[in-house]
Amino acid sequence: MKRNCDQGFTLLELLISLTILSLTMVLLIPSTIAMLAGSKNFSDKLEAVDQRNKLENLL
Repeated sequence: MKRNCDQGFTLLELLISLTILSLTMVLLIPSTIAMLAGSKNFSDKLEAVDQRNKLENLL
């Protein structure tokens, strides 16, 4: 009998893939959270500058 090797992934290949994916997510999530927090901070500063400009235009 001839064995067909192209039947799919082995359990070891799936475990390695999931491990790599998990490590990637662990590294990316904190940087994404920091980026979003920085974006919010920048947005708040931009809004404050915009309000200051509007106030100066009124005076």
